Amino acid sequence: MFELLTLCAEETKTDIKELRERIQQTILSPNGQRKRESISEIQSILKENKKFNPEWFNLYLFFSIAFRNSEEPIIMPSINDLHYLEKIYSEKTFFTLIDYKIYLNCINIYGLQQIKFLEKKLFPVKQKEIRSQEFISTVFLAYNNMICQAVYVKNYTQGFKYLKQALKFENREIEYSSKIQFLFLEQLLYCQLYKAHDNHKKEIEAYLKAYNYAELVESLGDTQQSKIMYHDLEQVKENKDIISPGDPSLKFDKPTQQDSEVKLYLNSLPPRKIK
Repeated sequence: MFELLTLCAEETKTDIKELRERIQQTILSPNGQRKRESISEIQSILKENKKFNPEWFNLYLFFSIAFRNSEEPIIMPSINDLHYLEKIYSEKTFFTLIDYKIYLNCINIYGLQQIKFLEKKLFPVKQKEIRSQEFISTVFLAYNNMICQAVYVKNYTQGFKYLKQALKFENREIEYSSKIQFLFLEQLLYCQLYKAHDNHKKEIEAYLKAYNYAELVESLGDTQQSKIMYHDLEQVKENKDIISPGDPSLKFDKPTQQDSEVKLYLNSLPPRKIK
């Protein structure tokens, strides 16, 4: 069990640090035989050690996400890994930063539905004594991904539930960029809510407010995040399902406000800039 094995964790911290650095170097290295060999060697090490303690398992998840689209095929975490986690966490009652990092990586690999057992254990967050700045940032990122997933499957009720939890959690500690992202996601949820209730005018108002937050993020220089936000807006407007949330390889254009769905309200409902 993780709880017993963590007694020996100090002996492996150096190995974990070295392996993490090697993973980072491999990510940045050019494609070729040497990179393929490095990926294969790292995967073997992680496969052998992933059940030693939570830090090893989290590194295994991180590696899988980093190299799942690499030219060297890797074996992605399986349903057996998920069952192993479920067994481990069924007995855990105290949670730290590493548990939330594991959850965050699991969302990326498995999606929300398959890791409900982890969500029930970890959320809403209750233990205040473990809230370092890194812990707070990790939890906010987890909430962000949870709300995004709810938007993608058009479950606005669940999305509002996650949003309420996020804003109750260390609300004063939210970074400016995170606050903008939560405000953006809130408007996407309202888009879906008003659409479900056939309130077209309110739906468009929410869309334009969300669009304004995406513009703000772009003006602040975060072009990668603003592209993701514009893409999400396009999906909401066109009423399409999103297949791969947050995938940096996605190609899309900035949406135009002249499309037929919004042009009727464009002059009467201009988005306001946030001061």
